Amino acid sequence: MASLNSLPLEILGMIFKNSDRIETLSSAILVCRRLCASFRTASCVPEVVLYRQIPPTVLPYAIAWEEARCLHPDPVDTSIMAVIDQINNQPDLLIARAFKFPMARLIKMSRTHDRMHGFVMDYAKQARALIDPESVGDAVVLTSTEYTRFCRAFYRVDLCNLLLELFGSGPAIDPSLLHAYFPWENEQVASALEYLRDSFIRATYEAMAHDVELGARTFEVSERLENRMMLFNHAWPIYHSKAKSITEMVFSLEQYGSYEATSRTLESVRLGPAVIWGDGPNLERGLCRAAALSLVEAFVNPSSWPPHAGQLRIRNVLEKTLFQHILTACTWTEDGRRLRTPTTADAAGPADKDSFLVWRKAHAEHTIPDTMLTIRSTRDGWLRRRAYLFWDEERVQLTMGKNPGSGRFTVPQTIPDESWKERARIWKHGGSGYWSEGGMSGVVWGGPDRAIPFI
Repeated sequence: MASLNSLPLEILGMIFKNSDRIETLSSAILVCRRLCASFRTASCVPEVVLYRQIPPTVLPYAIAWEEARCLHPDPVDTSIMAVIDQINNQPDLLIARAFKFPMARLIKMSRTHDRMHGFVMDYAKQARALIDPESVGDAVVLTSTEYTRFCRAFYRVDLCNLLLELFGSGPAIDPSLLHAYFPWENEQVASALEYLRDSFIRATYEAMAHDVELGARTFEVSERLENRMMLFNHAWPIYHSKAKSITEMVFSLEQYGSYEATSRTLESVRLGPAVIWGDGPNLERGLCRAAALSLVEAFVNPSSWPPHAGQLRIRNVLEKTLFQHILTACTWTEDGRRLRTPTTADAAGPADKDSFLVWRKAHAEHTIPDTMLTIRSTRDGWLRRRAYLFWDEERVQLTMGKNPGSGRFTVPQTIPDESWKERARIWKHGGSGYWSEGGMSGVVWGGPDRAIPFI
């Protein structure tokens, strides 16, 4: 058998190019000098391996996330806005950036995509099981366009959430983020975010329902904002708005698998007074606003609005007939590309046509206020949980057939308000540990009264 030292550098280079992951390359070139030399001699090895792991249609989003996660909040970094603009308009130009990254950054991109891939396949598997219960347990095989739609939505969740958290919502950010997407694209982001919310709830339910400090901190934030909506869905809004990466947070919580580790992680999150429903930016609020405005700005002539529409705001003036007009105007050209509008970029291509057709069918009977201003509502949750805007045309009929009911992923019931109040009282009087309704055996007492670690 030939040894490594006897193989030509060209052969070793070809072996490198058949690697499945960037991390494999990093480990291999550290084995010996000859492997390192062959890696340096062979051309385009990282590019070939990166393309194998991350499809070219998804790679621009992976690059943008790698750039965005290194940003500082002040001021708005014009370079990242150029990256976002290239994603929307010229994604091919963005790919060249990746091949200038050092190996360490390529490895981070690889690990991030592994995380995204895991969420994509799990979401697709659960959605497919809801569409066709007989397929439970079967492997899901996604087409390239389906895989792109799923991946794109998860990357956009992290990218938009981070930029909104860093820079806030305003004229420097909005035109390049959610406001640049079409309604069905924002609905894809909302669907991915809803899947992550359900995953977060499952992973944190025991800690959120029983940990004394977590209950006290969450209740204190809600009291300061004078808004009890914060307690809805196990405080998901509080924690996802403070996460640099929503997918990384959910992934880490799912990996812990223990009450103690989950509690410590959640307790480490520093909560502030403007995390949601207040003055702070938030992805769910941004989706609601952008979904409505993109419809109106893109397809409706403002001069045709009713008198004083600006003062009365969209919710009060737009009726079903206007929404039907928008759906009619939102058509496709013969080559499968979206019509250009004053506020949006051209479509990436016909890959999104199926998503548009399904979105149009799903919302044809709804008004704008009913549909586009209620992203957080559960009325269409049965569709989102079936990933209705991600499938290709041949699977659309299964998704968009007769409403099979309001079935959803298995998520524990909402934590009662009384639970948060009781744990806040216990914490105030020096208690900590594990609380359960009707039992205090897990609560540890002692020490002086403590203030809530609010900020």
